[in-house]
Amino acid sequence: MVDVRALRGPMVINMWASWCAPCREELPAFERLARKTGAPKVVGVVDTSTRAAAVSVAEDLGVSFPMLFDDRSRFNSAMALGFVPATIFVDEAGRIAFIYRSVALDDASLGALVEKYL
Repeated sequence: MVDVRALRGPMVINMWASWCAPCREELPAFERLARKTGAPKVVGVVDTSTRAAAVSVAEDLGVSFPMLFDDRSRFNSAMALGFVPATIFVDEAGRIAFIYRSVALDDASLGALVEKYL
């Protein structure tokens, strides 16, 4: 199990599920952010999905950033996120700077949030 408090930023944590259409819509933007030089680290947390389904979605979309698998939704519960997608922005000191819980992010909106909070 990964202790999120041990993770150091700047970092963007994307909470998603294989069955979630908005999650699938925004995953490519997170992949592009992860591939940018000097960008914050991107980590995915897969919530309430089977491992096979999550791997299938990631492969279909070409997602290669690190993923944590949380089939029992412990991370979601601990963070009181409630639903996916959700995105957590962790500052350089490892503190949560912002939690985004709204419509699917695209490159522009994700970039704006990174700029603002990290």
